[in-house]
Amino acid sequence: MSSITRSAAYRGWRRRAQGLQPVRGPLGFAVTAVVFMVALSGAPDTTLMTISLACVYAIAALGLTVVFGLAGMLSLAQAAIMAVGGYTVALIAVDAIGLLPALLLAVVAGAAISGLSGVVGARTKSHYFALATLALAEGVRLVLVNESSITGGSNGHPVALVSLFGLQLADPQYFILLAVPLVAGCAYLVHCLRKSRFGLSLKAAAADEYLAKAAGVAIDRSRTLATIVSGGLAGLAGALLAILNGYVGPQDFGLGAAVLLLLIVVFGGASSSMGTVVAAVVLTYASRGMLDLAEASGLVYGLATLLLLLLLPGGVAGVGKAVVGRLGGRIRRARTRQEEA
Repeated sequence: MSSITRSAAYRGWRRRAQGLQPVRGPLGFAVTAVVFMVALSGAPDTTLMTISLACVYAIAALGLTVVFGLAGMLSLAQAAIMAVGGYTVALIAVDAIGLLPALLLAVVAGAAISGLSGVVGARTKSHYFALATLALAEGVRLVLVNESSITGGSNGHPVALVSLFGLQLADPQYFILLAVPLVAGCAYLVHCLRKSRFGLSLKAAAADEYLAKAAGVAIDRSRTLATIVSGGLAGLAGALLAILNGYVGPQDFGLGAAVLLLLIVVFGGASSSMGTVVAAVVLTYASRGMLDLAEASGLVYGLATLLLLLLLPGGVAGVGKAVVGRLGGRIRRARTRQEEA
């Protein structure tokens, strides 16, 4: 086959691949979810529980990538917004109104509370936004602890047992059937947002705010919408955590959880949805494994995190891009040598 024929065939293959682009994205996320659920079949309960928690944290971290990864705003209130979603499910009669309405109410509640930080974020910059979200998180914690007649205070609040098609979602082996597809859907949603006009406006505002304004980007509106999307995903994650545990308490949504979500985003790569999901699984396993080390767990976990950030500054996504780039370079060089020959 001549070089001209090979080049024409390659161009035809690329055109067909581009024609499948609208289908390739959702199909890839769906296939990944199915393969992951099949791989988990027959796994022990401890593994299923860890993966279930990883799914919850992955959804919340995906919401954080919208604010932190796209808009460049450091938020420390993501765990507190999870608490809003969790307590929403706990305080309503979820067994009476059904699973889907309860999850939708949790998403709306999380988006509404997070939107408050978006209003503040439109008027603050840099570390001032982080301090504002920290104040919001502390305010949510104080309400949960002090309004004991409603929230149960420090003792928390029970959550009614929720079933899906007759399967109790408090059981991790059935919870996985709901959580994994939701993670895939949320990951694809964030992936689409990142490539949309909305995502590009957030990136432009994060890179140079004044230049973005001069180009006609509505920065305040974009940042507010980013916090609303982030809060909706956090509310969904909090609701799922409450359903899984059958209980919700303020100790589940403290500063430690907020830092864990931030580490997931940084370790996974703030520009990658799949990297965030992989990082959620790895760091959830690590955090639960550190429980066996008792008093030294915090020190070991902190040192391990520092080493990961030093060795993988671009996160999991950075490693993947580097590997793909090298393989692509080798393939292009090999093709060039063949055409020259």
